[in-house]
Amino acid sequence: MADLLKRVQPGDVITAEMWNLAVDTINELLQAGQTGGIQITALLPAGTQADPIRVGTVQQISGQSFGYSIGQTTVTFQGPAGPVVVRRADMLVGSTDTRLLFTVPPIPNLPQGGASMTMRVENGVAHDIRTVFVRPVIFTVSGDVFVNWRANVSPNPNPNPLQADASAQFLYRVQSATNIPASFTLSAQIINASAPIPPQLASSIQLRDQSGNLIPNNRFDLGTAETRDFIVRIPQIPASFANQSFTLEVRALSGNVEGADARSFTVGQTVTPADPNISVEQSGFEVINVTTGNSDAGGGSLVGSTIRLQPDRLMVLFLNVQLLAAGTYDLTIAPAPGTNLNGWTLDLLNPSSPISVTTNNDTSLRNVNFGVTRAGAASAGGAILLRIQRRGEASDWQRQFTLEAMS
Repeated sequence: MADLLKRVQPGDVITAEMWNLAVDTINELLQAGQTGGIQITALLPAGTQADPIRVGTVQQISGQSFGYSIGQTTVTFQGPAGPVVVRRADMLVGSTDTRLLFTVPPIPNLPQGGASMTMRVENGVAHDIRTVFVRPVIFTVSGDVFVNWRANVSPNPNPNPLQADASAQFLYRVQSATNIPASFTLSAQIINASAPIPPQLASSIQLRDQSGNLIPNNRFDLGTAETRDFIVRIPQIPASFANQSFTLEVRALSGNVEGADARSFTVGQTVTPADPNISVEQSGFEVINVTTGNSDAGGGSLVGSTIRLQPDRLMVLFLNVQLLAAGTYDLTIAPAPGTNLNGWTLDLLNPSSPISVTTNNDTSLRNVNFGVTRAGAASAGGAILLRIQRRGEASDWQRQFTLEAMS
C-alpha cells in the first residue's frame, strides 16, 4: 500500500518522489475496482470447433473489469509453441473495460486443422480463462492432387483375380501439388456395374492407411508436395458380382482441388499388373470452342476423372509422361469396354504413337496431349480409356475417364 499523501504549501517544490507517490496511490484505487470482478461472458466467434477463432481475423471478448481504461489488459493464447500475448496497445478502436477487440495474431506451430488451447484475459490484478479452438488463417487452396494406382506393389488388387463373396484390397497413392497445406477428404464408390449394386455395398467400403488402420474421418492432412499411400478395402464382394464387371472410382477433394482414379475390374478375371516403368501425371486442360477456335473456359470442366463438355467443344488434356525402360511404347485412347459413344471424337494429339525410348532409366518428361470433342448431337456420355503399353510387355498403364454432356 502506498504511503499517505502529504499536503504541500504554496511555493513548495513538487518532487518526482511526491508525484510518483500520487500516481501509485491513484493506480491502487483504480486497480481495486478490477480485482475481483473480471469475467468473460461471451466470445465472437465463440471459439468452438463449429465456430472457431481464426488467426488473422477480428476477435471480440465481452465481459467486465478488463482493465482497458487503465492500460492493464492482456490476452494470452497458450499456443503449441508457447504463449502468444495480445497487449493493450494491440487492441482495436472500440475496446473498453467490457469489450475487447483485436486481430488474432499468428500462433506458431498451429496445425492446419486447428487446436484447442487456453485463452487468458488479465487486468493486472486478476484473470479469467476459457478453453477455445483456434484455426489458422483462411487461404484458398489451389493447385492439383493426384490419385494414382500403385504399380510398385504386387498383387494389386489383392487377391488377383478378384473373388466373389470374398474381401479385396486396392492400393493407391495420393500426391498433393497445392499452394498451401490442405486437408483432403478421400472417398471410394462403385459405379457402372454390370450387375445390380447392393444398397449396403457403398457404406461397407473402407479407407485405410498403409499400415491397415482406418483413416480417421477419411481425411489426410497433406503438405504442399506430400505423398501418402492408402488402401481401399471392400470387406465382401457380392456373390452376385461373379464374372461381372464394375468400376471403382477413388477421389481426393479439398475445396475446389480434386483428383480421381477410375478403373474397371471383372470379378474372376486376372488384372494385368501396371507397368512400374510408366509414370503419368495430369498437368492441366483447355476447353476450345470448335466453331470459333477460341478458348472457352465455361464450355467444359474436368472434375477428378470426369470430363464435362458443352456441344461443339473440344477438351485438350495435358499429361507429363515418364518412360523409364528402353523400348517402343504404344499410346491409345478408345471407348472403355462395353461403351458406345455417339457424337464423341477421341484424338491423340501429341506426340503420335508410338514413342521410342532408346536408353534405360530415362527420367525425361514427355508431354502427351489427347483431345475429346463433343458434337452438337452427341450422346449423354460414357467412359474412355487412355492406355500406354511397352511392346512385348503384358503390363501397361491406363486411366479411365467418364464423359458427361453439359447443356
